[in-house]
Amino acid sequence: MDSKFKKIAILGAHGTGNTGDEAILLGMLLSIRKNINGAIIKVISRNPNSIRYFCDVQVASSGKMNYLFDIVKTILSSDILIIGGGGILQDQTSFSNLIYYLTFILLAKLFNKKVMFYAVGVGPLLKGISKTLLKYFAKKVDFITVRDNYSKFLLSELGIQISDNHVVSDPAVRLIESSYIPKDTVLKKEKIDHAYNLIGINLRPWFFNLGGLLPINKRIYRENWMSHYKSHLNDLADCVDEFIEKNEVRFVFIPFELKQDLLVFKEFIKFIKNKEYIYLLNKKYNPLEILGFYSHLDMLIGMRLHAMIFSILSEVPFVGITYSQKTLELLKRIDYEQYSLAIESFNGNEFKAIMQMVWVQRIDLKRKLCEKGKLLISKEKSAEYLSSLLQEIK
Repeated sequence: MDSKFKKIAILGAHGTGNTGDEAILLGMLLSIRKNINGAIIKVISRNPNSIRYFCDVQVASSGKMNYLFDIVKTILSSDILIIGGGGILQDQTSFSNLIYYLTFILLAKLFNKKVMFYAVGVGPLLKGISKTLLKYFAKKVDFITVRDNYSKFLLSELGIQISDNHVVSDPAVRLIESSYIPKDTVLKKEKIDHAYNLIGINLRPWFFNLGGLLPINKRIYRENWMSHYKSHLNDLADCVDEFIEKNEVRFVFIPFELKQDLLVFKEFIKFIKNKEYIYLLNKKYNPLEILGFYSHLDMLIGMRLHAMIFSILSEVPFVGITYSQKTLELLKRIDYEQYSLAIESFNGNEFKAIMQMVWVQRIDLKRKLCEKGKLLISKEKSAEYLSSLLQEIK
């Protein structure tokens, strides 16, 4: 579609320093530019400089009140507001974040602009008010695509029906089509010895909802949670140590959100006996550099959604640790649940067995991931729907 006069504003969790959210934005830009020739794209972000460092796109800041005029001007001058992608329609991390995104729908509709939910993840929705507000505003949205069946289900619970064809893939799958993926940048900067088989490991903090608990109960809950947290890390470290001792391998810790994930690493490494066999990527790399580094991996232990997606795109067999519905939904979609374990029911002996199974079957699993990766890419259709929506604008 030739849309040289069409202006698109994008709003999402972009610019927060999270590699997954950065990958989503890059994938969106690749797909939109491929499907809509000449479109003028502007991203609304609370941290514009964080976006400019990894991609070439115009940015409007929403970080301070004195930028409000710039935001209003961006929406007023755009033909459509895209909200997405990623798991932004939820209130687990923050109710205010949900309000933030819904407010922009109101603003766009005041200016009679079209709005699209673009490959969004929905949920968890813990508050009744969140469900009520999302139901109200979602009905005002002109087109919706979601990135998994659970999001479709939650919207249907609110009375918003989504066609199966509009359950699409995460936009990050388009990164594999980038014209330049630097494969050796990370390897050289970190001086990683590639003479050994390399196994990536990606962990993130995981938390449970404390809503409704009295302050004293919250304190007890946190203390109990910390005990379980350290116990799981200890069990995982034991799995890694035993694997190192049985195989000629090196592990590489790959943070996808540097500040948060390094906190986990600092606790995790305390339990590791074979510390000299563990590399740490403690610098910030852009999504394409991380994706390129995956080409050197023989296996991955992955917790974050996009750590798993990068494995699929790179055909790197992985052991999944599920901590949320979105990671479970991805594993269901590629028929990979048997190679994963939920963090809530983590068992060291069971995890060792899964690691060994993936390692032994890694050649066959590479072929499986190749097929599943192609399937995910074929289902990434949000930009095509956006193109059709733009044709309605005169």
